[in-house]
Amino acid sequence: MTFNKNFFKKDSFAFGLLIGIVVPALTFLLFFGVNYFIKIYFNPDKIIKLSVIHLLSVLIDLLPMRYYFTKKLDKTARGVFLCVFIIGIIFFVIKY
Repeated sequence: MTFNKNFFKKDSFAFGLLIGIVVPALTFLLFFGVNYFIKIYFNPDKIIKLSVIHLLSVLIDLLPMRYYFTKKLDKTARGVFLCVFIIGIIFFVIKY
């Protein structure tokens, strides 16, 4: 299997939705895993709250959105933006 270097240069709304879902999920798992590791092996008082991990994972999703807006791939950027918007609303509805 070869990797196409133009894979991330697609201008598709569905591709933006996919990126908007996958990037925060992977970021959440990474931060949650690091947080769990720190909690188990080091000091349990130094852990990050779950709500902070949720917000960080959504904020990391702004990086691909900015990339696609600067590359003039507006459909993909709109898909990522829609995911950021929906995840943000869900977070605030659940949290508050």
